[in-house]
Amino acid sequence: MKGKRIPSEGNGGVSQKDRHLIERFEAAYNSIDSHLRTSMKKHRRVPFMQLVDDYKKTSLSFAADADYLEKISVIRNELIHGKEKPFHYFAVPTLQTVKKLEAVLERLRKPRLAIETFKADVETISLADSLGHVLKRISATKFSQFPVYLDTVYKGLLTENGITLWIAGRVASQSDVGDLEKVSVKTVLREEEDKRRRFLFAPENKNVDDIIALFAQSDLLEAVLITDTGNNKGKLKGIATRWDIVKIKHEDLGKYRQE
Repeated sequence: MKGKRIPSEGNGGVSQKDRHLIERFEAAYNSIDSHLRTSMKKHRRVPFMQLVDDYKKTSLSFAADADYLEKISVIRNELIHGKEKPFHYFAVPTLQTVKKLEAVLERLRKPRLAIETFKADVETISLADSLGHVLKRISATKFSQFPVYLDTVYKGLLTENGITLWIAGRVASQSDVGDLEKVSVKTVLREEEDKRRRFLFAPENKNVDDIIALFAQSDLLEAVLITDTGNNKGKLKGIATRWDIVKIKHEDLGKYRQE
């Protein structure tokens, strides 16, 4: 339930507690409205839901909040236009509704940063490591992407897909795959890197929305490496994969399923 229907409390209308909820609700709603208008430089005549729809086009992670705000706007209209006497409301938002609306406002004011969402101790491999070693790490960790380094210098991204393509190429050309413990990462990476660019770098202070947009813009992108500088010379602090992006969207939508 987004709002609770209430009986009138005599000439006094709603209780003091409910008035406080309504004030919090209206303050959060008005602040969201103001934030969206300022962000997109929209005139006051633009309807609230048009603001929400337009902002959703610029923020890929805003979809769940946008759906929620559509329902919230119904309650807000009821509060504003359904009142016929002072302090007499047809419905009052619940505490849970008010808290969720305030959380939407907080997310708008303080967008999630890449380092907060994707920070991790990323397992890396060396050019000198064997393909056999990498396959064992895949089996043990269930990771599908491994940044490759030569000492502290980034050299590329080795993925399950790249390994499969390398093996498939050997089989197709009727070449012997050989002892995988003797096949170096450098050999597999060289052939994989010649085919496509599957990774990008991003700074730790980049918004999560911007990371999501990178994946939306490229079907071939498999990972975004998060460093302090946003390039291959920075310290590796995290990694965002396509699966991470799917998981974020699923979690965002799941926040509202109980409403």
